[in-house]
Amino acid sequence: FVYILCSMIRKDDTDFGHYRLNVKDVAKTLGIEHHNNIYSSMYDLARRLRKQDLLLKTDEGTYLDIGWLSSTEIHTGKGFMEVSLDPRLKPYLLQLKEKFTKLKLGQVIQLKSYYSMRLYELSKQ
Repeated sequence: FVYILCSMIRKDDTDFGHYRLNVKDVAKTLGIEHHNNIYSSMYDLARRLRKQDLLLKTDEGTYLDIGWLSSTEIHTGKGFMEVSLDPRLKPYLLQLKEKFTKLKLGQVIQLKSYYSMRLYELSKQ
């Protein structure tokens, strides 16, 4: 889910927007079965991500404990959800000029474990 969100950020973006995701497309990409309640699955996924801690060490030597998302809005009758990344992630995701790795979303999404995704990232570096 994080990879999908990051793929929506453009290299010239100066601020985060509300990222609109088609629920069926995300479910298909992530391999979530359509016989389940897709909206419930997407809500659970976004809720877990919003509550997941991300610990970042800043350049000043302090640590920032933050969540990925600041908000999630699911529009069940319209087929989409809107999510907002936490604004304090801007220096780590916007206007990157160096120290970043390009990944192919279709390839990395197929990997099932955190470790295989991390190995893929390291090999692409």
